Amino acid sequence: MTSADIRTRWVEVDQRHNDGITVSLLWNRHSDRLRLVVTDDRAAANFTIHVSSAQARDAFHHPSAYAA
Repeated sequence: MTSADIRTRWVEVDQRHNDGITVSLLWNRHSDRLRLVVTDDRAAANFTIHVSSAQARDAFHHPSAYAA
């Protein structure tokens, strides 16, 4: 397995939709890292945030607080 294979093995753990915004919590089983992918369909924008396991639940519910 190459390092490129490992980087692409993200599993969706949770997802929520609200008012045109989709928040997905992803976990990489090989590196044990977490990230949020936030998509705002109204603004045609998206961003990704890498979070620790301790921050994951709070960041999932309040991603804009972690975007800075």
